[in-house]
Amino acid sequence: MSDEPRVNRKQLTQQLLADPAQVEVMLGAIGSGMSLRDWCVINDVVYSTVQVRLTTDEALRPLYEAARQRQAEAVLDEIKELEERLEGVEGRPTIDPKAAAVLIGSKQWRAERLNPKRYGQRSYQEVTTLDANRLHMDALREITQRRLRATAVDVTPRPVALEQQPTDPNIIDIIDAEVIPKGSVVP
Repeated sequence: MSDEPRVNRKQLTQQLLADPAQVEVMLGAIGSGMSLRDWCVINDVVYSTVQVRLTTDEALRPLYEAARQRQAEAVLDEIKELEERLEGVEGRPTIDPKAAAVLIGSKQWRAERLNPKRYGQRSYQEVTTLDANRLHMDALREITQRRLRATAVDVTPRPVALEQQPTDPNIIDIIDAEVIPKGSVVP
């Protein structure tokens, strides 16, 4: 054993997560294809603490998700490199087709897990529903409330012809404020 005092890994982890520059370096490494577990082993920090903090902290979660999406892109770059090796592109050593198929399948699976919305085999649809009954009931409640708040005003239509007495003896009916002469046909 060495005589150097061992730094407490939990303290080191907390210090690292408190330093925005170190968090940016970590997210950059993840985005370039390194796994979070590998990064934690290399830097001698507690994986579970870092993983929980990245997935629960409101400020770090979107940054971590973006890094994971970039990591999926890095996996696709690795698949492209394998394809080039399989095709025998100049400057690249060739690879056995069966081995390439296994590696490519593994990397495709990994890309699906890292970014399922983009690389997954399932299709996602966002559906919003509209409850017409609830909207109708809300509108009726609003109308009722407006009526209760309003002052009572008589809004009954009063046609002018009904308030006046007919002076012509040929007029016998008054319908909808229209004067109809005697003997004419009502449409």
